[in-house]
This record gives sequence, C-alpha cells and structure tokens, in this order.
Amino acid sequence: IAALTGVKAGDEKTFDAAYAADFREAALAGKTLTYSVKVLGVQRKQELTDAELCEKTRTPSLDEFKKMIKLSLENEAKGKRHNELAGKVYDALSASIPEFELPPGVLETETNREVRKLANDLVKSEADVEAFKAKTEEHRQTAAEAARKALRKTFILRKIAKAEKIEISRGDVEGQIKAMSRYYGRNENELRSMLEKTGGMEELQLDILNAKVLDFLAAKADEAGKK
Repeated sequence: IAALTGVKAGDEKTFDAAYAADFREAALAGKTLTYSVKVLGVQRKQELTDAELCEKTRTPSLDEFKKMIKLSLENEAKGKRHNELAGKVYDALSASIPEFELPPGVLETETNREVRKLANDLVKSEADVEAFKAKTEEHRQTAAEAARKALRKTFILRKIAKAEKIEISRGDVEGQIKAMSRYYGRNENELRSMLEKTGGMEELQLDILNAKVLDFLAAKADEAGKK
C-alpha cells in the first residue's frame, strides 16, 4: 500500500482507499473508505547468503540447488507439453464421436455439483448471495453445460479404459492422497477418512483413472509422431 511506504513501528496513518466498480467484493465495489491504522512492526525482506539458501532448501551446495531448479523447470515444462498433447488428442477424439444420451439422473446430480462449485467461486459475501440468486437460471445453464461436457468426457475415457484394460491400483490412490496431504498440509489418515465420509474417494478414483487414460492417449500420440 503506497500510503504506508516508509512507516516505522509506532507510526499512525489515516488514508483513503478507492475500490473499483468491478471489485470482487460487491460490498466494497465502487466505494471509497477511510482507514486509520497503527504500525505495530515492520518486516523487511533480506537476501539470503548462499549457505542460508542451501540450508533452507536442504541442498549440499549452490550448484546442486541450481541443478534442482533446472530439473524442476524442465519437468514442469515437460508436464505442460504432455497435458497440452493429451488435451488435443482428447478434443480430436471427442469431435469424432457422435453425441450420445447421458443418464438424466447422473446429469442432474453433476449439474447440481457444478452449481455448488459456481456458488463457492462467486459468493463471498451476503451481497454476493443476492447477486447469485438474481442470475440463478443463467448459472444453472452454465452448470448444465459444464456437467454435460464433464460426463461425456468421463464416459468416453471410461470406455477407453475398459477397452485398453487400464485400471488404477491401491498404490495409485494412496500416492494421490499422500500428495494431497502434503499440498493441503493435512494428515493422510484424516484426509482419507474425510474423503470416505463425504463420498470424495469415488471421485478421486475417477480422476486418477481419467488421468491415466489421458496419459495413455498422449503417449500413443507421441509415439505416432516419432514414427
């Protein structure tokens, strides 16, 4: 915040903050508010020495740290290319498959789930609740289209998995739970229990299977491209 530039601990400041008309919090959008603050402390970023950097990253030397970063960036780029290829292969495959009827009950359930996802993304305050309700039909249509695409993809990938005998193992599921626990900072057993109680385990298994099928399609396309 520009108004707080150069302040010291103990300083008191009063300043105005103008919020844009399209600010994400509807209650603040288009308004100008006055804030009065007292600075309790100031923290400044300090450059780490090579030794401190290696200690924090648990690498034996700066050269090893650089190698680790290079490998990480290469893997990230490789993963991005792989995902883009898998997406293109699926899009081409889907375009070649005629539309087919989806189970109405399953589609309705998936649509409701998409509506809840939209609400979680868009509703952050009481004002947002009213704005969301005012566009209920529009949100419902958006959710229905997203649900249709997601279900179509699931059925197509599941068919491929069956034809190619692609399956998931307990190790696949446990590995994903372990990765999720690290990412969210949750205990593995607690996370597993929560997934089982909320029905999230089935969804997780489906996501893993879909990912394996997409990996299979990308690998096949990559092989074909090298011939």
